[in-house]
Amino acid sequence: MRDQVPLSVHVVYLARLREAFGSAGESLRLTSEAGTTVADILDRLRCRGGPFATELAPGRAVRVAVNHAMAGPGDPVREGDEVAIFPPVTGG
Repeated sequence: MRDQVPLSVHVVYLARLREAFGSAGESLRLTSEAGTTVADILDRLRCRGGPFATELAPGRAVRVAVNHAMAGPGDPVREGDEVAIFPPVTGG
């Protein structure tokens, strides 16, 4: 059994996600098993339902950066990290 570890991260929503969620960001407090990942954060947000479930649904195009570095689903998230969630950028 792994230890339960309290974790607080700052989540930032950018571009269309800011509009869909009605917020530019929030502090997210978790009590989770050691080894929390980007995927765990997305799952937690998705469980809220509504626009979170829609915009963060598996297969939807979103990107994540942890402390300004691009991150994948298995990348770790630690106490105090900034987790930015945003749609891919397209140019024109």
